[in-house]
Amino acid sequence: MKLQKNECWESRNPRSLQCRLQVIEKAIRKLNGCYRQVENLHPSGASEQDLLNQAKTLLMQDPSYKKGFKFDHVWSMMKDTEKFKDCSSKKNSSKSKLLLCVLRVGQSYS
Repeated sequence: MKLQKNECWESRNPRSLQCRLQVIEKAIRKLNGCYRQVENLHPSGASEQDLLNQAKTLLMQDPSYKKGFKFDHVWSMMKDTEKFKDCSSKKNSSKSKLLLCVLRVGQSYS
């Protein structure tokens, strides 16, 4: 499917596109975090759409997203990409590495 440029579309420079993508990525990350929080509650019988709706409600508690999530058309494409996968295991492993390092340093002083 090839998109044809609509005559009323503005031409955007690379910096403008980069800034727009950053706004979209930030919103996707935020919603993804809310989705993971809701998912970790393990609601019984909840469908993926139910989880998403609850995540959007949670997201709207953030003052920056009071009007809601406005990138639904992007969410379905980006939610499963590697960049937006849950990285808590990476955080946990780096925290445990830091803890091990602190413990080793503490042992060397003993």
